[in-house]
Amino acid sequence: MPITAARQTRKTARSSPPSITVLALASSRAARNHPRTLYFASQPPIHAMTANPRHEETLSDPRRQARRAPQKRYGSQAASRATRSSGIAPGQTAGYPGLMAAAGKLVVLQQRHRQALEDFLGEFDAHPDQLHAYFTPRTASIDEAIAFLSAARDEDKLLPGRVPASTWFWEARGRLLGVVNLRHRMTPALEEIGGHIGFAVAPSARRQGVAGALLARTLDEARLIGLEQVALTCDGANQASARTIEAGGGLLVREGWCEASRSHQRWYKITVPAGRA
Repeated sequence: MPITAARQTRKTARSSPPSITVLALASSRAARNHPRTLYFASQPPIHAMTANPRHEETLSDPRRQARRAPQKRYGSQAASRATRSSGIAPGQTAGYPGLMAAAGKLVVLQQRHRQALEDFLGEFDAHPDQLHAYFTPRTASIDEAIAFLSAARDEDKLLPGRVPASTWFWEARGRLLGVVNLRHRMTPALEEIGGHIGFAVAPSARRQGVAGALLARTLDEARLIGLEQVALTCDGANQASARTIEAGGGLLVREGWCEASRSHQRWYKITVPAGRA
């Protein structure tokens, strides 16, 4: 190829679209005669270079996609991870809403709960105002606590103005997760604040269905002592308790300022469900 032709080719290439970009050494006789002579070869479009049928087939292969996709964790692996992060022994279903409730039962405080009670009460030390439904002194021993709660159920052992009350705990996998108190009858003071039922759930066991399970089982106990309707109250800012009460059948009677608690409050009523035939 003459020098003038090569120059003309370069000029044409400079005015061509960006796709003409590959510079190659000439293999023709003219190139050998003129070693510095270069020519431009047309480059195929980018999509043509990357449209490799084998490459596309590989990407569409379900087995390759499965290897590329992030692996999800189910079952025992996820449960172990959740329990480790919560400080609970593996297998105790922490972090799975409803499972702690399903694995638990309503129990009366016993000697075997000595350490479990201490652990439960310890969770409220930073916020003692959240420990509703448990009126035994914090420093009481397990023996004193059992005696105190037993006396609270006995009409003959009550101080004037007091009403009989039963206290239970929600136990699951050896831990005490919640406490509930059922007053057997009402007084004007309890109608204003407290109601028939009060409950509290350990901070580490919240949002796992424990409060709802406590309420449902306590309604069964209320039926056994002849109550057909129970009253409950909760602080107006306590949305979690309000949701639990409403999910358990609570109907809002009124809402407003409570002089006894010096706060905004909600008053509820729940019709005790009939027992199974």
